Amino acid sequence: MERNPKEPKMFVGREVENTANRGKLTLFIAGSWPVRDILQEARTQGVTHVYLAANQSHDALPLYIWAYQASALILQGFDVTMDIPAVRVLDWLSAWASHEVHHKSAALHLMVSFYAPGINKVNSSLTTFKFDDNVSDGSKVVNPGVWCMPAYQALLDTNFTPWSAYAEDKDI
Repeated sequence: MERNPKEPKMFVGREVENTANRGKLTLFIAGSWPVRDILQEARTQGVTHVYLAANQSHDALPLYIWAYQASALILQGFDVTMDIPAVRVLDWLSAWASHEVHHKSAALHLMVSFYAPGINKVNSSLTTFKFDDNVSDGSKVVNPGVWCMPAYQALLDTNFTPWSAYAEDKDI
């Protein structure tokens, strides 16, 4: 299956990535869809988990719309994963804060995506991943500090999902 963030599509399959929802039959939403269509398809497919902004399609809708969709799905009893790029975490928290289910719900899982093409080529013994504030644009510091992790702790086979694992996903 092609991963094109500009092409709206729904597809169903098992969550194969190493997340809290791994193994669940999942409706994946790529791009812009009305929440009523998502709810209808989730019920038709018999899923309990919906993955929003699949295929890096998070720019298809404003974050407040994604937050509305996540909230509506959770209120209807679905578990939800919301995929957002790391640089948009604060924007997401702001958009999510106004919704009824807010942070009270264990049904929302954030998939914070870090884009690093070629990361498999680094020497993981000599590489450290650093989670830091972005102050290069003059922004204020938000985090209480930085988190660092040796790459070899993250780049383990148990944390890796090869593209072939997605082969069972079915377009709807």
